[in-house]
Amino acid sequence: MIYKVVEGPKVVEGNACSYFENIINAQAQEGWRYHSMETIRETHKGGCFKKPADYTIYMLIFERDE
Repeated sequence: MIYKVVEGPKVVEGNACSYFENIINAQAQEGWRYHSMETIRETHKGGCFKKPADYTIYMLIFERDE
């Protein structure tokens, strides 16, 4: 089994379910099966005048046979 991770959107305008559905269907057309979605928190360091900012990243995980 091999896996592929696709980063989801940082900002979704409109229907989030449709957006993720489009990503999953596009990967399925390339032979990948949807496995799961994970979230991680990422902190970006601030610059001279900016404070550090936290972001949530959505990772869609796909799998297929080798």
